[in-house]
Amino acid sequence: MAGMIEIPKRSSLANQVTDILRHNLDEPEWADGLPSERALCDGLQVSRPTLRAALDMFRYEGALRFSQNRRKRIPVTNRKVRGLTGRKVIGFLTSEPMHGLYHSTIFTIDELRRHLHNAGFGLEVRADPRLKRQNPTGILEEFADQIKTDCWVLHRASAGVQKWFAERRIRAIVLGTCHRGIQFPSIDFDYGAVGRHAAGVLLSKGHRQIALLAHQTGLAGDLARASGFLEVAQTIRRDGATPLVWYHDGTPADTRSALHRLFRTRNAPTGMAVSHAIHVLSVMTQLMNDGIRIPRDVSLISCDDQMFMAYLTPSVARYRFDWNAYAARLARMVARLANTGTLANRAIQIMPQFQNGDSLAARN
Repeated sequence: MAGMIEIPKRSSLANQVTDILRHNLDEPEWADGLPSERALCDGLQVSRPTLRAALDMFRYEGALRFSQNRRKRIPVTNRKVRGLTGRKVIGFLTSEPMHGLYHSTIFTIDELRRHLHNAGFGLEVRADPRLKRQNPTGILEEFADQIKTDCWVLHRASAGVQKWFAERRIRAIVLGTCHRGIQFPSIDFDYGAVGRHAAGVLLSKGHRQIALLAHQTGLAGDLARASGFLEVAQTIRRDGATPLVWYHDGTPADTRSALHRLFRTRNAPTGMAVSHAIHVLSVMTQLMNDGIRIPRDVSLISCDDQMFMAYLTPSVARYRFDWNAYAARLARMVARLANTGTLANRAIQIMPQFQNGDSLAARN
């Protein structure tokens, strides 16, 4: 077997192993399924944890299933002989690593896969943080060469990624917001409206020193949220207040550092919105460590929602997203584009529902 499989040489071993497995699906020796984990580890010269990480990614793409004896098997419908199955293939591209995807994103992918399967489509997922590079051309060409798709779904796509697809006129739907100058059909939640609404809620509670703690991703949706939050500036300046957008790099350490610096400014907020739910954890624990109490000292709104939010105390005011309807509508858009080759370059924006919580209180 060692002579059949090349040995991975790059630092990203799990991704490399996944690529190698994908390229060897049609080998006669693998007609009934993959070899055992031990045999694969010996042949690839990788550890079992690395192999299992690769198998998890490979299985998530729909190319693996488990039999009762726990041996890995490869479904015939997902082999590379696409001409025999006649199934159309949809590519799902994300700049986040598989292990770093939010629960809501994983749910959306699963629901999208289910809807597309019922409509006769297959779904191939590609996740690679290298897509965040300023020039992602190399990795995009690699993915385009690996699989032949009828259209792509672009998730957390930078301006560079969207531009690459637009220049090559590759059919795609943006799962998010198109960057300026890019015209693709897209579906997203109205983050600009969320930013405006969050600022308005804080103002209605009597807060005049308000801030948005935002992850600086450069993604169009995140930029729209910050712009929406700042749009209230002309209104509240009449009352002598100042809105702030305070950025961090997304890591827990920098989130805590940005929060610490924010509350040491002269205009420390009494009302605050947080752009992403995952960072609410860092915010709440850091405020607690600094002796700043929610909501007595500062009111808090999350502009996002994830499953764990239901377990936080005090309950956090947040925006709830209907991921079931979102995934179903996305699947209809994808199927239409893949079947007809055309779809209006229309931006569909869905306003999430605001849910009050104990983290929000009127300013005394």
